[in-house]
Amino acid sequence: MIDPSPVQRPVGLVLAGGRARRMGGGLKALAPFQGWPMLVWALEALRPHCSDLILSANHAEPFLPFGLPVVPDVFPGRGPLGGIHAGLLAAKGAPMLVLACDLPLIRSVHLAPLVQAGQRADAVIYGHAMGLEPLVGWYGPGVLPELGRLLDKGTCKVSALFEGVRTEVLPWQGGLEVFTNANKPEDLARLEAMG
Repeated sequence: MIDPSPVQRPVGLVLAGGRARRMGGGLKALAPFQGWPMLVWALEALRPHCSDLILSANHAEPFLPFGLPVVPDVFPGRGPLGGIHAGLLAAKGAPMLVLACDLPLIRSVHLAPLVQAGQRADAVIYGHAMGLEPLVGWYGPGVLPELGRLLDKGTCKVSALFEGVRTEVLPWQGGLEVFTNANKPEDLARLEAMG
């Protein structure tokens, strides 16, 4: 019996371009969480699942110490939707596993179901009683045409993408604290107490 062809491993994309205005400036990805920049936690969560890692940011210089490619937006100012689009272009036909840098409680184990379900859909995200989590997701190259169409017309909301592509929403079974964004110093303090 012939083994099925191996599943293509995704490229890991960290959405790292956000400014930490509510934390007093600087780059949110470099804000410390439990002794390490939040970016490091995101990279460690993605690494076991991914063939390569890239960063979505419009300025490469702050990220040079990490030795990873930094992909600027083709459509600047469109937030995460623009970052996902630029990341998929850089992935050159590979699927992509996306994680926002400001979710430091997300671990590798939380991403595994997305990778498994990614073989069945163009986009895979978690859903729960409070809504969808589009910044922790699997995005295949099949979403690129719809991404381009949305960005061309000025759309910034990632959730708009799911209306036009084959999407699977996985029901989240754990506590919602893992999806807490670290936007302010008090958020980081609260998350450090949880983590």
